[in-house]
Amino acid sequence: MHRVRWSFAADFYLLKPVDMAQGNRRLIVDCVNRGRKVILGMLNSAPRVPDPSTAEEFGNGFLMRHGYTIAWVGWQTDVPRHDGLMALDAPRAQGVAGFLRCEMRPNKRVQTLPLADRYHIPNPTLDVEDREARLLMKAHAGAAAVEIPRSAWRFSDPGHIELAEGFTPGAIYDVIYRSADPPVVGLGFLAVRDCGAYLRWAADGVNPCSGTVERAYLFGVSQTGRFLRHLLHLGSTRRSRQAGYDGVIPHIAGARRGEFNLRFGQPSLNAKGAVGSCRPSTTGRSLRASASGQPAEDLSHQLLGGILRGDASLITPIPRARGISTLAFVRIYLLAGTQHTRRLPPLEADPNTGDRGEQRFNVVDYAPLMRAALVNLDRWVTDAVEPPASASRASLTARP
Repeated sequence: MHRVRWSFAADFYLLKPVDMAQGNRRLIVDCVNRGRKVILGMLNSAPRVPDPSTAEEFGNGFLMRHGYTIAWVGWQTDVPRHDGLMALDAPRAQGVAGFLRCEMRPNKRVQTLPLADRYHIPNPTLDVEDREARLLMKAHAGAAAVEIPRSAWRFSDPGHIELAEGFTPGAIYDVIYRSADPPVVGLGFLAVRDCGAYLRWAADGVNPCSGTVERAYLFGVSQTGRFLRHLLHLGSTRRSRQAGYDGVIPHIAGARRGEFNLRFGQPSLNAKGAVGSCRPSTTGRSLRASASGQPAEDLSHQLLGGILRGDASLITPIPRARGISTLAFVRIYLLAGTQHTRRLPPLEADPNTGDRGEQRFNVVDYAPLMRAALVNLDRWVTDAVEPPASASRASLTARP
């Protein structure tokens, strides 16, 4: 048998106490969301910047006051390297070709759109003249798809599609086309797994955290919350017999996963009907699948948007519900009355997607609950002090 050795590299960023003896011997890996650091904004109420260096950019200093070491590692292959975004360099499956589907939801009338979500790097078309490529349109999520004649649209280049009459704002477009040599996107799971395991256990004279980490936690928000659910489902939190992580907080992730381990996978894609939205599984089932010993503790937080858009109701612990079990090492909370993201003053539209509604965005700040969740998780793992029971309302009482 011929074995192929693959290597991959990821961007890495670390914040740790100057005097590690003054730290709390706790590592938290913030799973970067589309290349962006998020935990300082979530727990420290800090502005989102790629390279925090001033006092203002550390917000209220919650994680620093508690002595945490914080690490970030790139895991996503389709993140461009600009504006401080963090990415993964992965090998490509050379010689592999096939069809994929890319969903596009324009918020304004334009003639050209990228074959990717937002600013991400597309899987280029194999042939801009491909007559087998198709473009479908739905007026809204519940509408039937209508195919647009091939003569009415074209690939303006390998990474973009052009519709002569313009794309209709609010409509949903699916382009089905062939690509080749896809990056091995599933290596992102190994990057996150190995980051925690290395910082925690390596004694090679290079590890900046050598001998200083007793507990390690994973934190992910929205897309990366789905990524962490998928990582748990695959049982990828351990390397050999070494547990990389003791606990996981997948925030506003719903019950969905994503295209994180597929040929021609699009990790950035958030299409509800995408291949990556596989059959939902409960958090407990995912954790049980990950266990090759004592499983990691899990705190899962859902907002109303995660229930309406992300199938989060499928992981809600309903008594006697068939197929849903509430495991002792899992907690699920609904942070009711809050929005997916928050910002003051409220914006007119979502800065990432352009989405807007009839009412202004909700600005209720749930950061105190996120801080309490981390405190509770650490107490649970370290001292076996159980956090509040799973609840359909905010009940994460702890001293922030």
